[in-house]
Amino acid sequence: MNFFFKISIDQAKTKYISGWCFYRFDRLKKVDLELCVDKKVIAETTAEIFREDLQVLGIHPTGECGFELLFDHQSVTATASYLEIKPKYSKIPIAKIATDGFAVRKPLRVKQLLRSLLSQSSIIFIHIPKTAGTSSIFLLNRSCSRMGMWHMQSL
Repeated sequence: MNFFFKISIDQAKTKYISGWCFYRFDRLKKVDLELCVDKKVIAETTAEIFREDLQVLGIHPTGECGFELLFDHQSVTATASYLEIKPKYSKIPIAKIATDGFAVRKPLRVKQLLRSLLSQSSIIFIHIPKTAGTSSIFLLNRSCSRMGMWHMQSL
């Protein structure tokens, strides 16, 4: 999944999905979402519906991050076993939802996420002292041991 976003699926029904989503690092920026089946977009929306509960709980500063997606259920279940919600212009899904009963699938593990990211682009990690850099290096080395990870202590 895509760790640049926070998402929650509140309802997943036969023709309707609702929830909330926002950028982790820029909470005020609206997220344009796409619902996809086999990489084909079947619905689009912007996560901008006001959610008082999220504002009161301090999850989102304005509460304007809710979304609703409406789609044709018959065309979906005939072709795929799951739906993907992803940000517009991105290949990495934020959430996957099974079409058999519409139960939300478990998120990808860190290892799967890193493999997905590394297959599309390079990652450069810079260690800044006292910010959990050593722990992050350990996690990355353990998760991506055969993917071309190099740790440089200094230049």
